[in-house]
Amino acid sequence: MAMNTAASAEEVAVRFVGGPLAGRTLRTAARPPWPGEWMRAENGGWALYRVAHRTAGALIAEHQTDPADA
Repeated sequence: MAMNTAASAEEVAVRFVGGPLAGRTLRTAARPPWPGEWMRAENGGWALYRVAHRTAGALIAEHQTDPADA
């Protein structure tokens, strides 16, 4: 019987708030913890998302805007 000796990565749900990915959820392995990154929607441009809240098994990622655009 074969044994899997590799450590399994914990799966995390990243929920997006604001921007082009608002309302979507991405399931990903969180090793190391997901800090945020530039993401691209299927029909849109690039947007920066950063972790706003972290719980066991879930992250809330908020859309970040450039202060120069305000």
